[in-house]
Amino acid sequence: MNHRKLRKALTNAVSILAPLNEGTSGNASILAPDATILIWPSGMKEFSPQDVVQVRQDSKLLDTNRRPSSELAMHQQVYLGRDRIHAVVHTHPPYATALAMVGKALPAVHYEIAFLGANGAYPEIPCLPFELPGSLQLAKKIRKAYEILPHCAFLLANHGMIVAADTLAEAIDLSFRLEALVGMYMRSLVFGKLELLPGEVLDSVAKIIRSGYGQQK
Repeated sequence: MNHRKLRKALTNAVSILAPLNEGTSGNASILAPDATILIWPSGMKEFSPQDVVQVRQDSKLLDTNRRPSSELAMHQQVYLGRDRIHAVVHTHPPYATALAMVGKALPAVHYEIAFLGANGAYPEIPCLPFELPGSLQLAKKIRKAYEILPHCAFLLANHGMIVAADTLAEAIDLSFRLEALVGMYMRSLVFGKLELLPGEVLDSVAKIIRSGYGQQK
């Protein structure tokens, strides 16, 4: 996909992700075939494809008059942390952010948690400790998580959540999936003790996903 189409996809993502963000919060990026990063501009609720910022891994801006998202370092570090990631979505949705505000992980209360990388060995979606938004410390902490853990999504304490995937469409889908799972989990707490799925179930679901869930690309 060429840069023009990638810029258009990022612009379209603003309205799609609006239910997961307030005001100008949140950001999204794509790792282009030429290894540059295309990312939302900073502090703009509405923008055109031309406003999308192109930046190299060394942070040199290319062909733009806009400043990149203040969370650029987070995106750069995620791409360095794991191969096969070509899109990153960071949002502040109500349920996921509320759970992150108390520093809690999302337990294995529903089989769809396997779509987010949870398995028998790592059954929860972790909540990473707080670091200042936009800081290199936060970016490096997220990178380390992507390097050593299988998850494609993480909660960020007192902040929000981050999701990475092969495509922007997948990252968006998984962002909504995580928010829905956290919402179901929090609602279910009123009924008392929850039944958590055993690790072998998560491994079986993960196997089904790997074997070709959905349509072939």
